Amino acid sequence: AIINGLDILMRNNFFKFGDTYWHQLTGTAMGTPPAPDYATLYFGIHELSILRDFQQVLPFYRRYIDDGFGIWVHDNDPDRDQRLWDIFQDKMNSFGKLEWTFEPRCNQIPFLDLLISTRPKTGTIHYTLYEKALNLYQYLPLHSTHAPSNFRGFVIGMVTRIIRLTRTHQDRLTAVKKLYWRLIARGYNPTTVRKLFQDAFTRINQPRSRRRDTTPPAVYLHVPFHPHDITPHQIQHLFEDTVQHPPKEPPLSTLENMNGFQFGPHRLVVAYHRPHNLKNLLFPRQLREPEGKPCSVILTALKDA
Repeated sequence: AIINGLDILMRNNFFKFGDTYWHQLTGTAMGTPPAPDYATLYFGIHELSILRDFQQVLPFYRRYIDDGFGIWVHDNDPDRDQRLWDIFQDKMNSFGKLEWTFEPRCNQIPFLDLLISTRPKTGTIHYTLYEKALNLYQYLPLHSTHAPSNFRGFVIGMVTRIIRLTRTHQDRLTAVKKLYWRLIARGYNPTTVRKLFQDAFTRINQPRSRRRDTTPPAVYLHVPFHPHDITPHQIQHLFEDTVQHPPKEPPLSTLENMNGFQFGPHRLVVAYHRPHNLKNLLFPRQLREPEGKPCSVILTALKDA
């Protein structure tokens, strides 16, 4: 059933552009949820056959979607080593319509969010956080209309990312200091930032609990965030007093559905989302067509030219 479903999905991808409609004839169906996994498996089957032929010179190889990383062990004969490298590239590019771009073999290279390097003297591999030179570090400004939990989760997540993607204490210390001063430059309060950093370190060092989760199932209330609205705790109290235990009515948890199952106890989770801002107004997701000039007119003119 899964294969049949994928076959229907990949062969029947229709999309709209302006006032025109298109049918994708080749490649993985764009914009569909299974597209990344499908494309990864598509080429992964070919990779398995290639890697078996290069186990001696390529003992380690990993790929994430379209970014690959491997460790190449040079052959003692430079000519043979170059020949094997050329054959490997040819085989990688001999499958379907995909074409891979290869970086020259080196002792240091960025891969995803890591800068990975080899240490020939010690025979070890070193890794640290990789940040692009053009990164502007435009973190959420503190005056932005986001829920407070967004700022807390963002800062703790950034510190956790640094700890996990660096190997030495000095690299971690340097990256954390840079993050601290960048947050201060974006208007964050130094005391608040230090507190969030401490929360992140505490969370990382605490062992994860494997106890069974006994919290009741959640009911989610999705609302746009506004700093002057009532607090989530007030909303939850209203839910408890008017929905869970309405006056002179049976509690919600005791009600049964049409199949005789009780609704049971539930907890309310207030899920905030960001209200529309200037970005939504100035950079809309839908393109605005010029009046009197739909896409079909332009395409017809190009076809007749």
